[in-house]
Amino acid sequence: MLVLSNDEDLRRPIAESAGVPFVHLPINASTRAAAEAQLLDLIDKNDIDIEGT
Repeated sequence: MLVLSNDEDLRRPIAESAGVPFVHLPINASTRAAAEAQLLDLIDKNDIDIEGT
């Protein structure tokens, strides 16, 4: 489990207060492709099911 956000504002009230790892992934037009690749890597490494049940 982790919280992934492009906004640092979620770090303390959401992730840190719950003891959940937080990953800040800033995204803009020039970093979109790299950010998407990093997102997919994080999904894989953390065994996150994005398809649902």
